[in-house]
Amino acid sequence: MLATAGQASQEYLTNKEKLFKHAFMIVRYNACFFNHLMTTGSTFLEPISLCRVLCNGTLDLAEEEYYHKRLVTRQLVS
Repeated sequence: MLATAGQASQEYLTNKEKLFKHAFMIVRYNACFFNHLMTTGSTFLEPISLCRVLCNGTLDLAEEEYYHKRLVTRQLVS
């Protein structure tokens, strides 16, 4: 696990909900089997560099932006 090795946010060690939600997002939205095959040799493995980038705050930022836009669209927040 990247968090144990210090290559991803330490929050993944304690927050299992965030861990599973972000793992699902990585697998669900980055499913380019050809790219996976070319970079990792398997159609099922994500490139480790992508996981490092996403798990060091990029997914948190994307999530905040997404939910903020939904609230603004619904005019709940300015």
